Amino acid sequence: MTEPSHPTAECEDAMAQVQAFLHNELPASAADLIRAHLDACDKCLEDFDVEAEITRLVRRAASGTCAPARLRMSINSLTVRVHRWE
Repeated sequence: MTEPSHPTAECEDAMAQVQAFLHNELPASAADLIRAHLDACDKCLEDFDVEAEITRLVRRAASGTCAPARLRMSINSLTVRVHRWE
């Protein structure tokens, strides 16, 4: 791997999409570009590893968290009214 001078436009683009990448929200072609960049850029790989660890910790801390049944029922019973202003 080589270390480009930072930040490059490619680095900025890759890191701007890192959360979407971590959550599998990118099209395959965009994800492939990020993977290729991470393979080639040590600094972005380090930054990615930090973001991935934070995401993992948040997922672990939030697992099993659920709103109380009464609150869920109240929210589900709400109706939304749309008013058109003419």
